[in-house]
Amino acid sequence: MNNLKMKIWGREFELGVFFNVFEGEEITDAQKNALDLFLKANASNIVTDENSAASQSQNTESATEPTPIDVSKSAVEEYCLDNSNGNEIDEPITNIFKYVIPKYFLVDNFGEDSRIVALMCNFKFDMEHGLSVVFRNEKFDEVGEQGLAF
Repeated sequence: MNNLKMKIWGREFELGVFFNVFEGEEITDAQKNALDLFLKANASNIVTDENSAASQSQNTESATEPTPIDVSKSAVEEYCLDNSNGNEIDEPITNIFKYVIPKYFLVDNFGEDSRIVALMCNFKFDMEHGLSVVFRNEKFDEVGEQGLAF
């Protein structure tokens, strides 16, 4: 899978999926499983040709539980407020995309017991280090600099 079309915090994105492997290594079964389980946990956020963004919105609203990606939004907003480095920022944040832009997914290789998929993002207030939203074992775990996901 090269690209994934997904609704993230209310907006549709088509993002690359990368696997953290050393040069010459193959993607592990654990990494494939981590991605599969992450996608299942966020199934209502996935956009396919058959289900447009409009129908996807209805699916998300009718879901009984928010997906891990949905759950992460408030933590990302809090991270933005805490790490604005004195820059002007809307409070409360009404448009997260003024500060954070999702760029790609990274699937790490920590084995079956610690399945990690990170949403790697550009972060307006730290362009050098960016921001990662880490999901561990199909649940939102933490937000931090991109190095957090490695």
